[in-house]
Amino acid sequence: MKKLLIATAALAMVAGTAQAQSSVTVYGVLDIAISNVESTTAAGVTTSDQTFVGSNNNATSVFGIRGTEDLGGGLRAMFDLQGNYNANTGVMGTNGYDVSSGQAGNDTMFDRQSWVGLSHVKFGTVKIGRTADVLDSVEGFANFTQFFDSETASANGLGNKNANTVRYDSPVFSGFTVAGAYVSNAKSAGIATNENTSNVTYGFNYSLGALSLGAAYGEANVADSIQSGRLSTLYAGYKLDFADVRVQQTENKAVTAASATDFVEYKTTELSASIPLPMLGQGVSVIAHFENAEHTTQAGRVPAAKDYQQMGLLVKKDLSKRTSIYGGYKNRDLDNGVDVKTTLLGVTHTF
Repeated sequence: MKKLLIATAALAMVAGTAQAQSSVTVYGVLDIAISNVESTTAAGVTTSDQTFVGSNNNATSVFGIRGTEDLGGGLRAMFDLQGNYNANTGVMGTNGYDVSSGQAGNDTMFDRQSWVGLSHVKFGTVKIGRTADVLDSVEGFANFTQFFDSETASANGLGNKNANTVRYDSPVFSGFTVAGAYVSNAKSAGIATNENTSNVTYGFNYSLGALSLGAAYGEANVADSIQSGRLSTLYAGYKLDFADVRVQQTENKAVTAASATDFVEYKTTELSASIPLPMLGQGVSVIAHFENAEHTTQAGRVPAAKDYQQMGLLVKKDLSKRTSIYGGYKNRDLDNGVDVKTTLLGVTHTF
């Protein structure tokens, strides 16, 4: 009897240890809001005034499954399966995006993450499959919220979550981390024109105390009409006692097949601050955002509809660690005189 009890206890300990060494988590984000978007011309004539319910406003709605397994000696195996999810329609995959997003869906269920990888405390992490390139990981640094994300850092497969990716992220060395990714035959979520495109992205980040700064660069080689695309971003942030302040500049340049001197270039500069407002209650904060966008070709500036200045505010109230409500307003003033105002009220829940 004593031997049986000892054996049972030993089996229980082994089972408990095995369970601790491997874990799988189901997770997600549901974001939904009521929005009003109004567009007016330079003469003040309203050309569009729409009120609708939509997803992906303060945060991107996703559903995912991820897991880790401790292999011993500081080595871990990992995987992540993550897809877009429209909290308004219940549709999952890239088609789950709102129609207003302008993305052509491809019905991929796990269109954001679908990778397996190995990680070591001393040597870093390698991921293989569909995952974010280095630019995509940092292009929203100065946004704080999806509401102000203009997605300028997306060109020729760069600044995206691509299939056929091999990515490396280093461990932290004295505050520094470096990362690099190679994509063969890029097939980004919702973008069919990136097939036959390969790209390379790399960058670094430095964080010490209240300071964060970094840079990322990428280049794509396209088999069709554009010979190459280049995308770069610089960013910095500092956490003051009363606010988290961030600035970021992103340049998107495409060289055409006609001539090495023919190009189109988009440049955005963003400045944001996240400010807690405890005087209005626990968990209340406001995000202020400014963005300036410029469009240039080899012939010079082309202000028209591609140049704009955007300002906005979003106030958020945390109801718990998982649930927040928010209200936002932004005004995009295009240089051709068109004015686009967006107002929304929404809720975000994570699980």
